[in-house]
Amino acid sequence: MKTLKTILLSLLVLVIVVVIVGIVVLTGIKRGAIPQYKGELIVSGLGSDVTVYRDERGMPHIYASNEHDLYFSVGYVSAQERLWFMDLIRRVTTGRLSEVMGDKLVQTDKFLRCLEMTAKSKMLLSNEDPVLLSYIQAYADGVNAYIAATGKKLPPEFRILGYKPEPWKLEDIANIIGYMGWDLAKDNLTSDLFYYKLSQKLGGEKASELIPDWKAVNSVVFPDFKLDEKLLKDAQVFISSLDTLEAMGIASFSGSNNWAVTGKRSETGKPILSNDMHLKFGSPGIWMQMHQVIPGKLNVTGVVIPGEPFVVAGHNEKIAWGET
Repeated sequence: MKTLKTILLSLLVLVIVVVIVGIVVLTGIKRGAIPQYKGELIVSGLGSDVTVYRDERGMPHIYASNEHDLYFSVGYVSAQERLWFMDLIRRVTTGRLSEVMGDKLVQTDKFLRCLEMTAKSKMLLSNEDPVLLSYIQAYADGVNAYIAATGKKLPPEFRILGYKPEPWKLEDIANIIGYMGWDLAKDNLTSDLFYYKLSQKLGGEKASELIPDWKAVNSVVFPDFKLDEKLLKDAQVFISSLDTLEAMGIASFSGSNNWAVTGKRSETGKPILSNDMHLKFGSPGIWMQMHQVIPGKLNVTGVVIPGEPFVVAGHNEKIAWGET
């Protein structure tokens, strides 16, 4: 009986020690990851003073005297708020998830690497306007300034997984646009294979009653086209590896709607834009609200994608725009 009491007491002490150590570790991680929201910061890379304040909803308002300092600060603030999300999306676009999350994502990475997003981004950037490139570079410099400033006090996800984010590059930013474009169209991968199998099973006449726009096709390029059955099965397995992204809660851009109302039909006499972007709920969400200001030159507010410098959907003092 005495031995049993000793064992139970030892187990109780062990549990208490584990709980205390866990609390200390988690508290340290949490405290270390909280960015500085108040006071002044000396940040190398800025040409002049920048003011950033967050309103009662936590939305940052950034005031700068020129484009370089504005987009540098947008990068810094975005990294303050969403660095882990930004790096996660970057790993999706480059097929590097398994490096930090394990072998179960190797197949997903293989598929993503086949998209060659970085190569396409480099090609696009080589033909981009130098002024625009300077803004994007300023954003990347701002992200990197924050990474350098945090040292070991990174968001908890990095410390739990045991790695530090690499410096941001121009192609990392361009890759996100490529990912958005591909993600909006990726459903064609599964639907095209499904329609192919349906037409093979039912024949063209019956399939035409079930497949949208079949009868709108005026000509067939390869009337005798057939897929090898093994290749078809391999393709389906390959595509199914993308289900992991959805399970991880990674952003999916499924579609959108826009409505514009003329000022003649509104109560204020001003036109109205209603933009409904069909996105899945997630925490954190895909968007980050922000207000960007260069007094006398730029005054724009709306949402950015963490990892991108520009307002994707929002308004300035004259026009509003959305995304579909």
